[in-house]
Amino acid sequence: MAVAALAFGIISIVLSLIPGLNIFGLVFGVIGIALGITARNRLRREGKPADFATGGMITSIIGTVFSFLFFLACAACVGGSGLMFDRMMRQMQEQGFDSQRIQEEMKRSMEKAMEQGRMQQQEQNRQDQSQQPRPEEKIKVKPNQI
Repeated sequence: MAVAALAFGIISIVLSLIPGLNIFGLVFGVIGIALGITARNRLRREGKPADFATGGMITSIIGTVFSFLFFLACAACVGGSGLMFDRMMRQMQEQGFDSQRIQEEMKRSMEKAMEQGRMQQQEQNRQDQSQQPRPEEKIKVKPNQI
């Protein structure tokens, strides 16, 4: 149990440093703390050294604290970005931002760009056709040349 507590503590520390997985670091840390306390109490009753159990408990506590702090930091970042987005949208509306007008302008500019692309493609096709020899321009072989 002491080795398991140490393993859970190390896994908790590693997972606490990975955004998105730090919640799992919190779970592993709590399990490691419980295993460490149980193993430490049992080993002390038996009169054996409880070094691994203590180490597992300490690493689990560190992993749990890191996971909790990094989880709070991530939550604050997500919440802060949402507030900033709301503030930005309010300011744009105050300045006369008209999303429908912008969408219409974007649609017109896309249609214009597509029409220009079609015209360029047609011009390229015309140039390619003018460079190909016409059937009447092909060299005719005379029967006595064979």
